Amino acid sequence: MLDEFTEKPIDFQAFNVIKDELYIMFEQQPFRLPAEMTFLLKSLTTLDGVARALDPEYNLVDCAQPFIKSVTVSKQERGSLVGELTKQARDFINFKFNQPSRAELFISRLEQRIEEGEIKFRVRSIESDRALKRVNFALKTLIHGCWSGFTLISGILLIIAGKNGWAVFFLVIAGVGVVIFLRSLLNLSIRERLDRMAEQ
Repeated sequence: MLDEFTEKPIDFQAFNVIKDELYIMFEQQPFRLPAEMTFLLKSLTTLDGVARALDPEYNLVDCAQPFIKSVTVSKQERGSLVGELTKQARDFINFKFNQPSRAELFISRLEQRIEEGEIKFRVRSIESDRALKRVNFALKTLIHGCWSGFTLISGILLIIAGKNGWAVFFLVIAGVGVVIFLRSLLNLSIRERLDRMAEQ
């Protein structure tokens, strides 16, 4: 099947003829190429296409023959072909074993990012969280006490000034503010008691 395509330029009509055979073959036995092999094949086909565009007489098989002959014929200099393949396989296995694992690469990248300041860790302690929550409750209580006191004073001043309609309005708002203030004060005292019990 592949002999039809080795010595001549690609004919897309010939691809249509064998497309069904290829589809059945790949459906029965699918395979995936490694990323390195895919990169090599893409590079090789790109260079082959550029060479064919520059020189219509270019033939990849003819260009590869000297390299293949040098690998297969020079048995005296390099030993047998099997020995050469064994050496290459051993070197590849040693390279793979000496290569750091994904976990080691991830840890080294993480250490590097921490050293460069890209990643910052925030350390939180339970005691500081409790203290911050108490301060938050105290500030809310203080704010509620201030605005309810302000509206109460405004209502009293309006009663003295004789503007009873506005005085009632401000006194009602002050009453609601006092209720919210007392509730917030109760929450603050409960929070302080719970924190004291947790610290003991």
